[in-house]
Amino acid sequence: MKYTRVDITKREGNVNFLLWFKFFILLPLLAIIIGAGISKKIITPWIKNNTGGVSQPNIKYDGTNFYVVQAGVFTNENNARLLSGSINENGFKSIVICDKSLYRIIINIFSEKSKSEETRNNLKALGYDCIINEVDINSLYFQNFDKKHMNQYINLISSIINLQVNIW
Repeated sequence: MKYTRVDITKREGNVNFLLWFKFFILLPLLAIIIGAGISKKIITPWIKNNTGGVSQPNIKYDGTNFYVVQAGVFTNENNARLLSGSINENGFKSIVICDKSLYRIIINIFSEKSKSEETRNNLKALGYDCIINEVDINSLYFQNFDKKHMNQYINLISSIINLQVNIW
């Protein structure tokens, strides 16, 4: 009998199989085990010592909102553009914003309700019926903003909208 011993490495197909097995099974398994050990013994204790553990975020919400003066909502873009042009001719800046299939005419965004009401009253005196949409700012996004920074943020948004109106 010629073949009395089993030697897997000498067969041509088995050499490729062993190479693939080592590369795609053993090597990744070894890397996962070593990575988990390093994470458990070195990284996690270092993070706990240097940061004092995991703490809850400090969420402070003071009820800051912003107010959007809106002159109309249309399903037809041409009607929205006509009203926007009419408002612009009377000295106010407006922008048409496409919201899904609706076209909203936005006059301005304010951080104070009194300013938005003043703008609405001025437009009402000219014959335009406007509404004020109060937008509640999600405290999770602005947890460390104080009222001063929030107002600066809202004024920045308002100036961006005004720049877009000037471009049109």
